Amino acid sequence: PILAIAAIATLGLVPWLGNSLFADEGATLYSAHLSWSDLWGQSQHVDLVLLPYYVIVHFWVLVSGTIEWIRALSLIAYSATVVVVGWCGLRIAGRWCGVLAAVLTATSTLVVEKSLNARPYELSTLLVALCAAVLFTWLRDGRVRWMWLFSGLALLATALQLFAFLAPVAMLVGVLAVRPRLLSRRLHAVFGPLALMVVPALIWAIAGTRQVGQVNWIATQSLQTRLLMEVRGPAIGLLYDLVIAAIAVLVLVKVGVAVSNHEEHAILRHVSDDRDVFALTASWAVLPTLAL
Repeated sequence: PILAIAAIATLGLVPWLGNSLFADEGATLYSAHLSWSDLWGQSQHVDLVLLPYYVIVHFWVLVSGTIEWIRALSLIAYSATVVVVGWCGLRIAGRWCGVLAAVLTATSTLVVEKSLNARPYELSTLLVALCAAVLFTWLRDGRVRWMWLFSGLALLATALQLFAFLAPVAMLVGVLAVRPRLLSRRLHAVFGPLALMVVPALIWAIAGTRQVGQVNWIATQSLQTRLLMEVRGPAIGLLYDLVIAAIAVLVLVKVGVAVSNHEEHAILRHVSDDRDVFALTASWAVLPTLAL
């Protein structure tokens, strides 16, 4: 079902790949057709933080140089993101959780909007979603190789979109906040991966500070406005709000029934068992937005 949701959502967006070009996409199209030396020279004056994306697109346009083809890269990342988030839901609470997670991702306003842009944001979103999936696996498996993979994916996401670094860091901080002993027990094993993630990201951020004027595009919207944009999906309009409300009501009803049946201790034990998952998902959803 998750693959079907991703396929249907992606096919539904294909006709929109021919939308009118906007200014930033013009920069992508222009940069993709520069020679390697000219691209490097351009990055010394503008768009240094987008250089890794322009390098990827440089190879991508070897197949076709049309704007529709360049946008297709983001659309493919969109489809993969729906699958990854759905898989995370499947691992957390079974089929229906996975299906619901996939649907909510596929109809998210911001995710759909960026899936039709010839910009790096959807690719970085996919990498962040993969960070979440790997971190879930590390929490249950414990082997350090998953933390190395997490750090590598976080770095790739940061290379494509500097602010994407906030998301994997928020996930990790959220988990460690509810399990402070976890880091002390595994510090010797995870120190290397954490250093791999943090040090290059800081160097990359410092390298881009001389072009900091380019971030004046950041909207001055209120936090409430940004969150509302995120939770309201274009595919089903205002019904999206109803879906969110229905989920909340069902959770409250289930908890209420359990409490009425004197299962308080079982609920608390279940919540305690799932605190890592809750901390990770809540941090992923909220902390990066608050930081911006």
